[in-house]
Amino acid sequence: LAQISPEVVHNAFTTFWDKIDITLILNSADAPDNATDVLAALYAESAALPVTPPVSFTDVPCAYTDFGTAGSVVSDITQGDLGIRQLVLSNNVRVNMKQTDFEENSILITVRLGTGKLGQLQNQTGLDGFSATVINAGGLGQHSVDELSRIFAGRNVGVEFSVADDAFQLTGGTTPEDLGLQLQLMVAQLSDPGYREEGVRQFQQAIPEIVASQRFSLDGAVNQMQAWLTGGDGRFAVPTEEQLLSFEASDAKDWIQPQLADSYLEVSIVGDFDPENTVSLILETFGALPVRADSPVIANSPAIVLPEAPVNRSFTY
Repeated sequence: LAQISPEVVHNAFTTFWDKIDITLILNSADAPDNATDVLAALYAESAALPVTPPVSFTDVPCAYTDFGTAGSVVSDITQGDLGIRQLVLSNNVRVNMKQTDFEENSILITVRLGTGKLGQLQNQTGLDGFSATVINAGGLGQHSVDELSRIFAGRNVGVEFSVADDAFQLTGGTTPEDLGLQLQLMVAQLSDPGYREEGVRQFQQAIPEIVASQRFSLDGAVNQMQAWLTGGDGRFAVPTEEQLLSFEASDAKDWIQPQLADSYLEVSIVGDFDPENTVSLILETFGALPVRADSPVIANSPAIVLPEAPVNRSFTY
């Protein structure tokens, strides 16, 4: 393994593909009778085209390394029976830390804030999934997803945004060496999400698959059942194709951005980390955020109406 270089890999792939016994495969509901000849002709046409080297990109420095004045710790309590250290920072951010030796050099981080799906409007069915895709595929205000991939190439960092029933979540995993970068990336995602149109395009391209899954998979039947169990509540209903196509990036921003800005926020860190170094990194990142709410807000939304029991209902796919 130590002797493998990019040149060795390149030569290996060149050898693999320098063959004439190429098999072309077409996956389609309907195929013409002459599909084999058409595929062969298309491949020959493509093979005759000149291939140009990849465009050389200029290294772009990360725009999210300084978040302002570092915060301070105003409360530091250890729950001895659980081995959990709990901090309250000067901006009301809560931090939960637990050292474990389950996996060496591995750190998991979860950030929870806001009201989640319970705070979603009932007439915006599917906005939760749309918003998650737009944020995850939309990069940051100063960097696209492609730029972030180049900036953090070779580093163990990453963030995924999701909408839980009662909160918005950011999750990620890293190593002790890259913990500072991971925290910077998570705070950047909180303070300046991109809401870029490429995120909208990616979601729209996935809509046929989403709709098909509702009709032809077990998960689709389970979703139908859960929608029924919540009384047809729009927040938990199964969205139609028309509803999914109607969303724009501004819909996600209008719903989520106010809560990203100042809602109650908890950071939980579990794994193989140095406590004091971690606290210092947290104060420079999450501790530098503007003041947050000092308690969670319960979504002021209609109650979920459950079906009257006993009742029997079948769901098929």
